Amino acid sequence: MLSEPQIRKTFELLKVPLERMNESSPICIPCPYQEKHNKPTKARDCQLYFTDGPNLFCFHESCKEDLRELSDFVRFEVTGSARGDYPFQVFLGPKPDNALADQVRESREELLQKFQGKLLPAPVKLSSVELLSLRFKPTDVLWIGQEFQSGPKYADHFRTLAEWIKRPPPPNWDFTTGTTFWPGSCNRNSESVAQRRYLVLESDHASWEEQWALLAWARAEFRLKLKHIVFSGNKSAHGWFLWPGESWLREYQPALETMGFDLKTMGKSQPVRLGGAIHLRTHQRQEVLWLRK
Repeated sequence: MLSEPQIRKTFELLKVPLERMNESSPICIPCPYQEKHNKPTKARDCQLYFTDGPNLFCFHESCKEDLRELSDFVRFEVTGSARGDYPFQVFLGPKPDNALADQVRESREELLQKFQGKLLPAPVKLSSVELLSLRFKPTDVLWIGQEFQSGPKYADHFRTLAEWIKRPPPPNWDFTTGTTFWPGSCNRNSESVAQRRYLVLESDHASWEEQWALLAWARAEFRLKLKHIVFSGNKSAHGWFLWPGESWLREYQPALETMGFDLKTMGKSQPVRLGGAIHLRTHQRQEVLWLRK
């Protein structure tokens, strides 16, 4: 693991804003050699891994060798060794664990039976801002609104938690995210995300009892820290887990999907149901059904 001064030096060498040190590794940055790309460049193509290494990775083959040399240079300046204790490939993150996914596929029914009843509803009456106050800091910029309220004309939907507390959202602003956004953001896109704080898991296609078994399995199998569960106001339960990291999600996402969790809510800035709000269509309250402070 790199120390904070080493991470700071990494960001200074690569001319990345120091504020982004607060984000989880890896972060997306402009590729230093994007002029060499022979295919269209996308905002998420180049990633900086900085808790170990540090290391740069880009999806374009045309800049691969230049980026490898730059990674060696930065590692030497930061750690005193061009290669460090780890080979280059380590910093690309673990590969998806398809073997575990296969095991889950074979034993899914047995796992559902094993974990049924291990996690049971225990409703807690909380308003939206009361729940968010347990999960975020007053200075965190949060998005709250209806599903498609993102973009310049919806800038008022991006406020600090302190501002939301002073001026709470209307009850039918029924979505939020498990992330924080950069100050001044007006668009709920990946580039505007400052930090991922929570991984939200849900399954629309499982029965109510199975959904609770799925959440109990995820907590036990991966030792994820479950913080609360929200009723969607329709037919599903959303489990909020402390964010385990991009590398973790890359490795275990196949197993989560095979078990029955929806990929959609695992997205970086995907809107998810806000506890304490009122479902816009069903008019049901999105109750907090389980809570750990």
